[in-house]
Amino acid sequence: MRPSTSGGSCGCSSAIVPSSLSGFHGSSGLDQPRAIQGTGTCGSRSSSSRGLQQGRSDFGTSNGVLAPDSSRLTRSPSMPVSYRPSGRPDCSRLAGRQFKVPRMQTIAVLDFETANHQANSACQLGIAILEPWRIVRQKKWMIRPGRLYFSPRCVAVHGICASDVLDSPTWDAIWSEVYEWLDGSVLVAHNAGFDANVLMSTCMHYELAIPPMDVLCTRLLAKRAWPQLRSHSLASMAEHLAIEFKHHDALEDAKASAAILIQAAMDSGAGSLEQLEEQFGLVRGRVWSDRVRHPRTVRRSRIEKVEESPTRVEPRRFRRDGGPLETDPMRRGRRIADEILTQCKGDLPMQGKHLVLVGTLLGLDREDSAAFLSQLGAKVQTDINLQTHYVIQGNLQETDSQSDPTGSLAGFAQALAGMTARRERDIQDRRSEGQSLTILSQRQLLAMLPSGIQAARGEEP
Repeated sequence: MRPSTSGGSCGCSSAIVPSSLSGFHGSSGLDQPRAIQGTGTCGSRSSSSRGLQQGRSDFGTSNGVLAPDSSRLTRSPSMPVSYRPSGRPDCSRLAGRQFKVPRMQTIAVLDFETANHQANSACQLGIAILEPWRIVRQKKWMIRPGRLYFSPRCVAVHGICASDVLDSPTWDAIWSEVYEWLDGSVLVAHNAGFDANVLMSTCMHYELAIPPMDVLCTRLLAKRAWPQLRSHSLASMAEHLAIEFKHHDALEDAKASAAILIQAAMDSGAGSLEQLEEQFGLVRGRVWSDRVRHPRTVRRSRIEKVEESPTRVEPRRFRRDGGPLETDPMRRGRRIADEILTQCKGDLPMQGKHLVLVGTLLGLDREDSAAFLSQLGAKVQTDINLQTHYVIQGNLQETDSQSDPTGSLAGFAQALAGMTARRERDIQDRRSEGQSLTILSQRQLLAMLPSGIQAARGEEP
């Protein structure tokens, strides 16, 4: 028999629910029933769901029965309470539906294979979804590229040829599904700049918009987590970590990259991706519909300088997360670089050119300067060889102690002069042998780029 209620003369019914069913009794530990009032014929609002939704532990007593404060309770009209014949409410309909659990940030580890040297020729994609730190979903897509040309070099690498994708969908046909896998996730890849550029270029080829997405690189992570290794390629890391996989299969490569990320997190004890980034000095890149900013790392010395407590108040060049301050010249340099890349509109003005960069560009550090040239299509070399087209004379203003063991400015200037003289002799010798080699200043380089001079001056293009 359903127990009576002490709620007055309106005739509203109530039910007894054991505290073990609701799970919202606080920490009293009492396994006593409590009353949940329903809606009677008087039309008054019930008193069950607000207490359930808010998880309050404000209880009063009625006839010795522990009951919630009815003044703080209400029932959701979209989730009516049903009762079993015994008079107890049926909680099976509420389980998993009544309350929304906050979604953890997911990580989408991906890998592309391309049909040829063109970035918009994706022919295979693999994605592994991580919810730190385990793979929860994975999928592979075969893609028919817009131009059905497979270069022999690429076929020799991944083994995919035109006959394998003849009946496969094109990128625009699968983009909506792929986007559902990537939406709300941080993109992670090994050599992430390549995969981000393939994603951007392929979407641009089909005129598909990409919302801005953050990008991280497991190769940069591997360099910081295992600095003792001579190589940090995917194959070398898989061998070091005893990961069995089929190299150059998109899904297998994505899962191997995920294993590197998971292993680094386990070894470092990082509980989240943000902690992993902070511990190893990783800075996210970003991919847009028309450009890519490559992920990078912050120098360890800079991280230590940020964490130190100075003896006197001085303006810091970097925030505590490793990013530059708004007033820092590096921030201005990044703004100029982004404006130039925007004006390129997907074109690569330095495509096919091999460069040697001396110093830095636009006030950026060495890594960002090289990344900027790479996004313009150039191949940045560490030294001059027969393939070199240009030598870029950038800003030679870094005078850190690593340049000279004594740490003296005079010693640094002397070493720099000797290095410059040797490079100039090398250039002259190569020119005399017939190699076409050009020396460009930063200003001359900017003059070759769309709106480069205007962007550097702060003028509207």
